[in-house]
Amino acid sequence: MQTWSVSRKEYWEASAVSLMVLVALLPSAWWLHSQALPDGLLREGGVYESGSALASLVASILFFRSAIRASSRPARFWFALFALGCFVLAGEEISWGQHLIGFKPPEFIAEANYQGEFNVHNLSTFQSENNLVSSLLFRGLMLYLIVFPIAASVFPTLDRLLHRISIPLPGLAIALAALLVKGADLLNHEIVYGSSFATDTLHLGEMVESLYQFCVLWLAIQVGTPGTDGDPRTSRGRPPVEHH
Repeated sequence: MQTWSVSRKEYWEASAVSLMVLVALLPSAWWLHSQALPDGLLREGGVYESGSALASLVASILFFRSAIRASSRPARFWFALFALGCFVLAGEEISWGQHLIGFKPPEFIAEANYQGEFNVHNLSTFQSENNLVSSLLFRGLMLYLIVFPIAASVFPTLDRLLHRISIPLPGLAIALAALLVKGADLLNHEIVYGSSFATDTLHLGEMVESLYQFCVLWLAIQVGTPGTDGDPRTSRGRPPVEHH
C-alpha cells in the first residue's frame, strides 16, 4: 500500500497560504456580521498598515543579509536593491515615524501632500488625486508576485534567463497566496460596495497591500535560507534547468 506523507515545507507553506486567505477575508466577515468595517484594521496607522511597515522592515534586513552572503555580483545587486526598496516602503508606510511619534511635518511638505503627511508617495509632485502612481506600483508588485513565478515555471527559457541574471523570484506557493489574496480583495469589494471594481472609499485596499508585503517578507526568508547561497531558484525548491 502506498503511503502519503507531507513534508514540513509543504505543511508550513499550506499553513501560510491558508492564514493569509483567512486574514484577507476578515473585512468581508466583519461586514456581514455587523454591517461595518474594523476601523482599527483599515485606518491610517492601523493594524494592516503597521503590519505592512513591519514586514517591509524585516524583509529589508533579510535581503541585506542575503546581499552580504551572495556569491555573485548580480545576486548582491538585486538583494541590495530589494533591501533598499523594502526599507523605503517601511518608512513611507509610517510616514517616516509620523504615525508613531505624532510629529508635525514642515508646512511646505504638508501643503504639497494630499494627506498632509511626511512622506513622498502622497506628494502632488509624484502622485495624482486618484493615486495613479501607487496604483501602478501595486500592479507591478502583483505582476512580480503572481505572473512571473507562474510564467517561469511554464517557460524554461524564461526560467533560465531569470536564473542567469540572478533576480529573486517568488516560489509558486507565494504566487498562489498573492493570487488568492487578490481574489479575496475583489470579494471584499463585492460584498461591501456591491461591485468588485467600486471606488475604495473605506480603504479595503490596505488589506491586500499589507499581505503583499508579507509575501515579499516570505520571499526574503526563502532566499535567505541556509544552503540556497542566495539562489532564488534553489530556494523555490527545484533544481536549476540544465543548459545545453
